[in-house]
Amino acid sequence: MASFKYNHVSLLALASIFLFITSSTGFDFNLGTEQKTHLHFFFHEIGEGPERTSFIVAGPNMTSYVPQDVTVYDDTMRETADPNSKLIGRVQGIAALADMADMSATTAENFVFTEGEFKGSTLTMVGRLPMADPIAERPIVGGTGKFRLARGFGITKIVDVSNGGFIVEFDIYVLHYGTNGFELPTYVADS
Repeated sequence: MASFKYNHVSLLALASIFLFITSSTGFDFNLGTEQKTHLHFFFHEIGEGPERTSFIVAGPNMTSYVPQDVTVYDDTMRETADPNSKLIGRVQGIAALADMADMSATTAENFVFTEGEFKGSTLTMVGRLPMADPIAERPIVGGTGKFRLARGFGITKIVDVSNGGFIVEFDIYVLHYGTNGFELPTYVADS
């Protein structure tokens, strides 16, 4: 019982020191107004050929998708389902076929915006993707740039499956703060 009180008191002391340090520095996030954004785009994955964008990097069978496979991908993010439509970014992620019963994957994806209003910003989606379901929902858990402190969800719909890859439609609904006057510190490399 004495050790619990000691740990509890230590925790309170550490919290007090942290609060004192952060309040004495005068640091203010100044994030501005929370924003709501709806994004609509298409993920294009090529699973075969010289321009393939996804690769099985671990698993019991390195040539076809089976439970326990781990896949890494760097897919294009385009305005429409047309593979020749405007490129707006990349979807870079990893998927592990973790559910042996229904071929569901655990995914972690970064949406890297390279064009348009959100150029230089990213969003991160992590969650379970049931491969047999044509429509799925996963959470948005963070972001950078114009998507600072992002949270929300994405609805995905498989549009086309061909050439060992697929096209997926994304509707993402996100709450975020952006770069509203918040200045990042400048770091200087040691010489």
